Amino acid sequence: MNRMVRLASWLLLAAGMLWSNQGCLAARAGGGEERPIVIVAADKMDSGELFGSSLPAIHRLLSGSASGLMNSRSDNGLYDSASSYLTIGAGIRSTYPAPRRQPLPQVKLGRDEAVVNLRHWSLGAAGKIAGTELGLAEIGWVRQLALQESQPETTGRLGALLARHGWRTCLIGNLDTPQAEHRPGGLLVMNERGVVDAGMVDSGINETDPDFPYGQRFSSAKSLAALRANLAPRRVILIEWGDFYRLDLYQEEMMPPRYEKLKEKTWRRFDRFIGQLLKLQEQAGFALIVTGPSVSRKGVWKSFLEPLVIRDPDFSSGLLTSGTTKWPGVVANVDLAPTLLRLAGVTDTAGLTGRVVTVQAMADPRPALERLNERLAAVNGSRRTVLDWYMGLISFGWIAGWLCLWQRWKGVGGWLLSGVLAIPLVLIVLPLAPPAFWGLAGFLTLTLLLTVLALQIKPLLLRVTVLSFLTWGILIVDQLLGWQLIRFSALGYSAAAGARYYGMGNEFMGPFIASALLLGDLLRRYTRRNWPVLAVLGITLFVLSWPQLGAKFGGIIAGTVAFSFYLVLLYRLHWRDKRLWLVLAGGFAVLLTVGLWDFWRHPDQQTHIGRFVGLFFSKRFVEVGMIIGRKIEMDIKLTLFSPWMRIILLALGVGVVNRLILRQGLLREEDRIVWRAILVGGLTAYAMNDAGVLAFATCLAFGFTYLLLRRLEALRQGARFRFPRMRKA
Repeated sequence: MNRMVRLASWLLLAAGMLWSNQGCLAARAGGGEERPIVIVAADKMDSGELFGSSLPAIHRLLSGSASGLMNSRSDNGLYDSASSYLTIGAGIRSTYPAPRRQPLPQVKLGRDEAVVNLRHWSLGAAGKIAGTELGLAEIGWVRQLALQESQPETTGRLGALLARHGWRTCLIGNLDTPQAEHRPGGLLVMNERGVVDAGMVDSGINETDPDFPYGQRFSSAKSLAALRANLAPRRVILIEWGDFYRLDLYQEEMMPPRYEKLKEKTWRRFDRFIGQLLKLQEQAGFALIVTGPSVSRKGVWKSFLEPLVIRDPDFSSGLLTSGTTKWPGVVANVDLAPTLLRLAGVTDTAGLTGRVVTVQAMADPRPALERLNERLAAVNGSRRTVLDWYMGLISFGWIAGWLCLWQRWKGVGGWLLSGVLAIPLVLIVLPLAPPAFWGLAGFLTLTLLLTVLALQIKPLLLRVTVLSFLTWGILIVDQLLGWQLIRFSALGYSAAAGARYYGMGNEFMGPFIASALLLGDLLRRYTRRNWPVLAVLGITLFVLSWPQLGAKFGGIIAGTVAFSFYLVLLYRLHWRDKRLWLVLAGGFAVLLTVGLWDFWRHPDQQTHIGRFVGLFFSKRFVEVGMIIGRKIEMDIKLTLFSPWMRIILLALGVGVVNRLILRQGLLREEDRIVWRAILVGGLTAYAMNDAGVLAFATCLAFGFTYLLLRRLEALRQGARFRFPRMRKA
């Protein structure tokens, strides 16, 4: 009992140390709420080229601004311009068209007869526009799409909130081509009726250039004149720089030398425009935001994120981050809407899923952003290859291991399976090496090296204990130090995909739970006491559930269920035993406490757990049902199409074939409790997460490999290894 009291004290002390948030300099909503806000949207502008530029005006822009990389979920195939603009303006990620649908059509925005007729047909009397207003022709279709994907009234929230607080919107720019009209900026600044208050969007805002794609390009002089004419207090003005977009669209029609020459000229024109804009900012005092809403083809191939630069007195020079990502230098595109509202002095951000961006102060953020881009490109470029090889090594190791079991070749089988068991450790420590080493060659080299080192530990249980401890321990240290390894691991979450930015994702949750159970159980056998397993499982549950470590709802439930199940089997609890109900009540109390504590925190600091609990308190049960429905839909989709499902089926197949051919089970009596707990944890993770297939498969990759190793060890007659028994003090 004294040991348990001391253990609880240490856990409470650790919780207190983690209570305070990591230091980030938040942007102040100062006294400039009346000043205009100018947004330069240079669609298809590469972040790597921007932050690596040596052009003078761009250098000046970046040296005194807050800068970062902005995610638009381009890894999911959602990189068309209209979808990105729509999501930023709606302030909610689920407004995206689903990947199975076609991208949004090119956007018609204006006040001509065709636009008015289409609006009136889809919206009726509400489709009328008047005065200087511009109307979105396809607003009825866009609203219907948003309704199908999320909930009603998700489109145009930014424009609607600005209008509600006395702000007007203006759009300057034209991305038309001979094939279609295209004014996607309207999706960003429009209100819920698809209306922008004013602007210049006809082809006259561009200038003719027969050498440029489609014969026209952005006119700095005309756009700056339009900007000066519309600059006024309480005005948000969006300028669309369309030349990068046209170049990207026309790239396949040009020879590479011509494309590169035009790209260089475009960057020089953009630099001159930025220089003129900075001079005007000094005179007029507006807030300036420069961004690229969607990724170019080159950026998609390299898994680049979009650039975001904010130049305003309320934002010091440094790296942008937000409560959405908790990642210095990375923000989500849904963070832009609440940030714009904060600049406008609007505190009403209800319904927006993003967070106001903050700044981590830094004199010159460009070197840090270049390094970040390089590291993200390195891991995203090798991720698919490394994971395919990981799944291949699991499959080969299990099949070859079972054949060795059948033929009684324990040496070869043990070597192969020990390598499979070491791979999660390889994947979490590989980011410690330089990015050039993160590819397939580095992965295989480090796997071979760690396998050879692990084989130097001859007793199998001791070898598994060491590998489990290193995997479990390094994952915990990485969580405490700010996810510096998991973010750049091939098995970690992708910043370009944007499903998760911090904490313990589905990818490593499987090995984390399995290694914790194995480590705790093996230490229990070694010490002949139960407190080590209680300590290991308690620390693991704390890491999975503590909000500031990126608590994951499905991970908490999976860990709680698996560990509770393990304790029930360990203590042989019966349903009439009061201790059983104590264990179950403790597990429920953990879930409830974490959810309530996270809900009571400031909204900018809440994780998705606190927000989910908040939906219950605000009786928004329709949204709760939609969230659960989306998770179930994703789980079913991944069950049918994810390659990780093959790993689950292979484990089942090996077990069945072993029973039919060798007529014996793989499970040894002393491993029965821990294996059942691993299986229950994996199944719970599978059921409770939208990518649960991945968590279950990686959990089996650790636990099932251990079973095969133990069965191979049983081939050694009379030489079964046991931990030495400790002497009692």
